[in-house]
Amino acid sequence: MLKDFLICLSLANLFFMDFWASLADRSMMYHQKAPAPWGILAATICDELLLAVVFWAAVTILRRWPNTLWTKLARWALLLLLLIPLNMLRGHVLGIYLQNLLDLFGRPGFVLFALCVSIGSIFVLSRWNRIIFRLAKTTLILLAPLLPLSVAYAASFAIQASLASTFADKAPAPLLPISEARTPRVLWLIFDELDQRLAFEERPDSIRLPELDRLRAQSLYATHAIPPANETLLSMPALITGRLISRAKQAGPNELMITFQDSGKTEVWAGNPSVFSRARSVGFNSAVVGSYHPYCRVMGDVLNACSFTQCEWPFQAQECGWELSVFENMRHQMETQLEWVPFLKRSGLIRPDQSLRQDHKSLYLQIRQDALQAVTNTALGLILLHWPVPHPPGIYDRFTEALRSDGNSNYFDNLLLMDRAIGELRRIMEPDGTWDTTHVLLTADHSLRTNFWGQQVFWTREEALATGGTELPHVPFLLKLAGQKTAQTYHSPFNTIVTHDLILALLRQQLAEPESVGQWLDHHRTRAHVPPRADAPK
Repeated sequence: MLKDFLICLSLANLFFMDFWASLADRSMMYHQKAPAPWGILAATICDELLLAVVFWAAVTILRRWPNTLWTKLARWALLLLLLIPLNMLRGHVLGIYLQNLLDLFGRPGFVLFALCVSIGSIFVLSRWNRIIFRLAKTTLILLAPLLPLSVAYAASFAIQASLASTFADKAPAPLLPISEARTPRVLWLIFDELDQRLAFEERPDSIRLPELDRLRAQSLYATHAIPPANETLLSMPALITGRLISRAKQAGPNELMITFQDSGKTEVWAGNPSVFSRARSVGFNSAVVGSYHPYCRVMGDVLNACSFTQCEWPFQAQECGWELSVFENMRHQMETQLEWVPFLKRSGLIRPDQSLRQDHKSLYLQIRQDALQAVTNTALGLILLHWPVPHPPGIYDRFTEALRSDGNSNYFDNLLLMDRAIGELRRIMEPDGTWDTTHVLLTADHSLRTNFWGQQVFWTREEALATGGTELPHVPFLLKLAGQKTAQTYHSPFNTIVTHDLILALLRQQLAEPESVGQWLDHHRTRAHVPPRADAPK
């Protein structure tokens, strides 16, 4: 009896091993707003006990009414249940995804590979069913101590994080005095995953982006801008420091180890010179509003205002204004684990994207609120707004013109939401004239990652047709100088790593006309082509 329950408890614990790994992962802590709440820890333990009791009850019933057929089915059921933690191990621990296999074998080769694996597995399980069943039971007994070890390990990290105050933001820098003379002001808009091709060049006829087009008609518009990297982890630190980054590793709540491409040296991002520290050195107050990177913990001491929001369940529910009871956490956690049931997510029987959409919606609303507040603060000379759209999943319905997390909206819906955000910024700044007197720079941290999102359950036919399954690196780059009313197009390719120097040139009033910006880009765009290190192999 006790042995049966131990096996059932061990099996239930394996279903949640990705949660325990995430809870104690220091790299995950980098993206958290605060330590994981104790409620989710209690909810997960309750889920495991409940699941173990269900398994144990089924085993007890089978032992009281022995039947050869039911016994065989029970053995197969156990082996099939073990596919869930094995699938978790494949994706979460080993990092082997279907896209990796498709890239390796090609689609026909992948189908043949999957068919061979399936037939081979069925043959082995049918031939040596009893032996494999005994081996599985023995393995579960040996893995039973993982439950108390997982709880203790995760709890120790949670206690350490909360006691050390490592999630605390740095104290903001004091405001610098503002000169009575008219000084320049830069509003730096970065829209996550905004794609040049879909926003401008091959935008579907049904998609209208009036605010983006209006801004383009009053800006220098670059057609061949390439971001520093194809992911936010690398791209944002590169843009802010003005140096290309080859690698980045999250090492804790406030530590990102970055390797600079020009020197090959690995350093902590916090404390490195940035566009904000340099702006402050010449007399400008700065602010950042964003997500993903914990800006306020990394560089809050050189900023006068900072807002970092992260709305990813289960760690940040309270930070985003919605609290879950232990029972709600249990239900949500169980639903999340169902995503690891092989092929269940692809079948459409569960909708894991709904929770992702809810998280993304909460994130957008909080950043929108903080962004509108920041742009009305005239004491700030440099403002970075890192928006979480049009990054999937879709959270806007273009037909009802409303935010929603329960639909099937996509990247194009989020493009319209981005357009609406630009309009809201313009309208709140126009009454006091700050929109016209501010340099507005709009770009993206990276383009749409078609290869990645094409494997997700919420990728739609509309997106597939529009992209043709191909991925291009270009991002929009619009610069509206203060008072500018005419458009100018810049066709030469350049890396947006020059944004750091461009912003400083704007603050120093070295660029006043659109033509001068084009000339400046001609002169500086080659600096993105970093020469090889002296010690690099030839």
